[in-house]
Amino acid sequence: MFHLSKTLHFEAAHWLPEHPGKCKTMHGHRWEVTIHVSVRELNEQGMVVDFHDLKAIIEKLDHGTLNDHLRTPTAEYLAQYVYWETARLVPTAATVEIEVAETPGAVVRYTGE
Repeated sequence: MFHLSKTLHFEAAHWLPEHPGKCKTMHGHRWEVTIHVSVRELNEQGMVVDFHDLKAIIEKLDHGTLNDHLRTPTAEYLAQYVYWETARLVPTAATVEIEVAETPGAVVRYTGE
């Protein structure tokens, strides 16, 4: 098996309209996303997946508002979004796992299961 991990950071705002606390109003985070992909065979270029392609997923979100991309812009749904964007880039037999940290120490993991 080949295992790839790529950690990326981006800045983005969001708000959670249904939240009872401070998160109801727009605020921003320095998000950290770690993408893990495992495959048995490398692609035609001899890679698990091109790091540039993974970076492009995150660049669409950088310095924007997550509410423009996600109906419910929680860390959980962000992890799911990055999972599906990554899954489009790799073979169906690949294992994909996404970790999203909204703040240091507050991490969500999504595996698609």
